[in-house]
Amino acid sequence: MNENRLGIDESILRRFRDDERNTVMIIMDMLSVNGFVTSSQLRERLSRPKASVARLLSKMCAEGLLQAVGAGRATKYQKSAHFS
Repeated sequence: MNENRLGIDESILRRFRDDERNTVMIIMDMLSVNGFVTSSQLRERLSRPKASVARLLSKMCAEGLLQAVGAGRATKYQKSAHFS
């Protein structure tokens, strides 16, 4: 298993498009500092549309990188138990 500095298996990262990988790393780095993040925080930090951020968060959850906590506007994202 080949991992980067954040402990993400490279085979998981390859499932993301090239333009998504850097953003995934930024999000995971933010989580290392803050513990959780909201989609609105990400939209502000990344200057990306709501739909783009939602799509990436959904994909990161599906790949086991993140887990959503809460529902609706109160949803926060944290590293999945695998990365905690």
